Amino acid sequence: MLGWAGLLLQETPDAVLQQRAPPASGGVYASYRFFGSPSSRYDLAPTSHIIEVDSTPTPNLPSFLACVKHKQDGDVLRIKYVDLEGRLRVTTLKLDLRWWPTFSLERVGLDWVRYDL
Repeated sequence: MLGWAGLLLQETPDAVLQQRAPPASGGVYASYRFFGSPSSRYDLAPTSHIIEVDSTPTPNLPSFLACVKHKQDGDVLRIKYVDLEGRLRVTTLKLDLRWWPTFSLERVGLDWVRYDL
């Protein structure tokens, strides 16, 4: 799981795959959005698949992380995403890495461990 710009991103859960077909291009699934975060301010909706960042395809979490890991605080990104109804949407987002840094959450035994990226 990846935390980025106030979104929790993950591979598409099985429950979502059983109800909806994922986008043909894949994408990372936004499962949650924190109130007051950049994703909230710029209306990047949870329960959607981010398929591109700055015109670079993001079919999975490693490719998404490769697109955003070199971005600086205050950079503006163009995000293309698909909602659960299959509608394609585009928005811009200004990063606030001071208050909303990128991190990963990993399961280690019975605990969750946070790693700042």
